[in-house]
Amino acid sequence: MKFNKKKLISLLDRVIEYSLYAIAVILPFSKAILETAVVALIFTWFARRIVSRETWNLPAPLVVLAFTFFALTALSLLNSAYLPQSLKALFSKTGKYILLMFAVATGARDRKVLFNTAQLFLLSALIVALDGFAQFFLGFDLIQFNFCDVIYRGWYWATPRISACLPAPTVLASYLLAALMLAVGFLFTGKKIPLKKFLFNAVFTLFMLLCFMLTFSRGAYIALFICVLWLAFYKTKKILLLFLPVVVILAFFPHRSYLSRSFFTKTVDPTAQERFLLWQGTVDMIKTHPFIGHGLNTYNANYPKYKSPKIMGNPYAHNSYLQMLAEIGIVGFASFIILMAYIYGRGLFYLTKMPRGELESLSSGAMAGITGLFIHAFFDNVFFAMVPAMAFWFMLGYNLAIERLALGEARNDEQSPH
Repeated sequence: MKFNKKKLISLLDRVIEYSLYAIAVILPFSKAILETAVVALIFTWFARRIVSRETWNLPAPLVVLAFTFFALTALSLLNSAYLPQSLKALFSKTGKYILLMFAVATGARDRKVLFNTAQLFLLSALIVALDGFAQFFLGFDLIQFNFCDVIYRGWYWATPRISACLPAPTVLASYLLAALMLAVGFLFTGKKIPLKKFLFNAVFTLFMLLCFMLTFSRGAYIALFICVLWLAFYKTKKILLLFLPVVVILAFFPHRSYLSRSFFTKTVDPTAQERFLLWQGTVDMIKTHPFIGHGLNTYNANYPKYKSPKIMGNPYAHNSYLQMLAEIGIVGFASFIILMAYIYGRGLFYLTKMPRGELESLSSGAMAGITGLFIHAFFDNVFFAMVPAMAFWFMLGYNLAIERLALGEARNDEQSPH
């Protein structure tokens, strides 16, 4: 039988496409299926490169900086007292996330795949938001049967703090933050869209926004505020109007619901004080091995030596940057920051060059989502918890795919006769 290279490449493209769709849908629901979809995407992406003999079709600085980050992260293994788990994390987390970004960046090959992926991501977020509201009213969600925390209980009202089907309210907040920004990108395309479609998108976005607010995640609130200002400055100040209905609804909550989560009252939520103690202990960890850290994926194993006796259990750092410094040191952390600065700077540069329209709106939403996750990482484990970490690297690759497609379309327009 004659080998049909074109058919094989077409089949591999189809597998890549549906792997992207699967990741977008499954992300908040099932770790096992999500891992399977990510591995399928990466292996199929590799297979396509080999069969087609194509180059990586990625910016050379991106590839160099990404593999530099991987190599300098590997240096931390020299200090690791838990080498097997550090080595496993190097490939199953750091390496996998980098390859996921590459595969998404080159796997989303046309507008159809880009838009279908975004729509499926938002559909999944809508299901999560519905599950969050079920948890708010029933006390447990309908997918994982997680019970919600109650942050304030008065004589006439108890305020739940929802997490929906995700492990914690902060994880839900990170996930919805990325989805919200993408939804806002769809909402304000810069072009006239039918009123019914606009109203549907607006209600959908407000629904997710209200669910996001019910996480009572302070760090995510700060991230959302900055992202909305960023989008209002870049696109249109009408975006600020999205806040009004949610502010009106949340105004009916007892004020103690918010004071119980405030840094600025005498009745400070214990988790606020705990985070300051966590950060202090993490800084002490960094001082012990400042250059190459204690070893990748060893924070929880090493932190008990540095933690305050006031802290119960063995939590994460609740600051992704401090935890990264503790694990991989200044050398690995600097390589990560340089990689992110390149990707973010490139994203902003090409965003300003794109003509107003669908791709530009998608890119602005993706960039705002990435910005939000960057900011939320100062207050939580965005780069370490599976769902937000996967969403973060997926969004990086997704925006690179938008840039690549926009550049290709611009070149075709230049070459076509006028």
